[in-house]
Amino acid sequence: MGEEFAQHFPGATRYTLSRTCRFGHRVSLAAAQLIGHNRNRMDTLCVSASSTPDTGIEVLRATSAGDQVAVVAAIDGWRRAGRSLREVAVLARLWAQTLSLELALLERDIPYVKAKDDLFRVPEIAGLLGYLRLAAGTLFAEPRAREIVRYMLSTPTLWLTTATLDTLADGILRAPAQAPALLMETARQAKKPYHATRLADRAQVWHEALGWADLPAADALRFYASTTNLVSAFATAATSEAAAEKELAYQTLLDWAVRTRTTVGEFVARMDALRRARERYEAGGDAVLLSSIHQVKGREFPLVIVTGLEDGLFPSRRAGAEPMPEEERRLAYVAMTRVQEQLLLVVPLDARFDAVWLGIPTQGPGRAKSAASPFAFEANLRTSTALGEAITRRLSGADPGASLPEASLQAAPVLNRYLGEVGLEECYQASVEPPTAPVPPGGWEWSFAPPSPWKSAAFTSRS
Repeated sequence: MGEEFAQHFPGATRYTLSRTCRFGHRVSLAAAQLIGHNRNRMDTLCVSASSTPDTGIEVLRATSAGDQVAVVAAIDGWRRAGRSLREVAVLARLWAQTLSLELALLERDIPYVKAKDDLFRVPEIAGLLGYLRLAAGTLFAEPRAREIVRYMLSTPTLWLTTATLDTLADGILRAPAQAPALLMETARQAKKPYHATRLADRAQVWHEALGWADLPAADALRFYASTTNLVSAFATAATSEAAAEKELAYQTLLDWAVRTRTTVGEFVARMDALRRARERYEAGGDAVLLSSIHQVKGREFPLVIVTGLEDGLFPSRRAGAEPMPEEERRLAYVAMTRVQEQLLLVVPLDARFDAVWLGIPTQGPGRAKSAASPFAFEANLRTSTALGEAITRRLSGADPGASLPEASLQAAPVLNRYLGEVGLEECYQASVEPPTAPVPPGGWEWSFAPPSPWKSAAFTSRS
């Protein structure tokens, strides 16, 4: 970005906004260390002004498709403290990373608003639920039955033209009992054997779904995914981001079915109750904002929850995708810097991250189901929170002698620059030779090195 600006606007005068009045020193330090890993950027450092709030940083543990109990508890606690839900923003890299939270908020009767379609209108959710509704005997009583049937026939795609898809959906609506036969007739007309096979498989699944009502909903979803090669089909989406959105939608619905331990009939009834609760929120009122990071640029909120800080999702590392770590890192920076009072970062359980965040020895790489995003390491959260608190206490006069925490050698240059900007004399002694950044899990050469709690820089005087 910085190099491109100079190329397009040679000789332009730059005015650096070096102070922020939005958030405190903890967030400024974390954001500075995060964005400092970008090479194609202007060399600026954003420092919190003396009037900014003492913004806190906390880590919550959850995965995008998993149990959201910690996130919901934080939002509910904010509400019980007398604060408005309108002050809360949950920010995600992908829209599908908010689906599990939507279900959890509906369960707890916490209103939310979302610029994108809510989970009940996500095509993959609607299509998968359609087969469960078929089993429960409620599909054709749905007001949106035609739309749902089209989603059922497109999850995953059967490579039908729009005209053929419409004709097939209309035929099924006119004669629901003939759906398998109509699918088989369409298969006989298919020009490619592979397409014909997929249509025939879908006809068989449609027929079998009629007997699923008393099966566990999770088993029914797994069977459907296996029979239709659902996840593999999602991987062929036009973009890696679209593929991730589709797969997350399925994983979210499956995880919810596993946790609720319900039959297909019970699961559909429960989802319908949540949908009715969602419809009550349409009129507006005090509600949490669920948003993508892209849509909140320039905005600010007292409480910001950045969800989905998982390796492979943020940043994306899907097979065949072109790595764009600097662009993704800028998005993470935008998300963190929307906050005013409290920043909550949602990170999966990961022993490697715990060693850095909690300052405890690690027993090795661990076997975490989901690993923490590299950005959670790059922000150097443990040092950022401790140093930010010490700076605040010193400058406010609450504790002029507050000691500064230990810091990793590779963090020293940014930390020293920040300390100088706020007028503190101490500085960390940086390493003479630049550290070598290890290659994180996944094999990409990202320009980051997780801070090591046992390799710290010493203090020295600026004089």
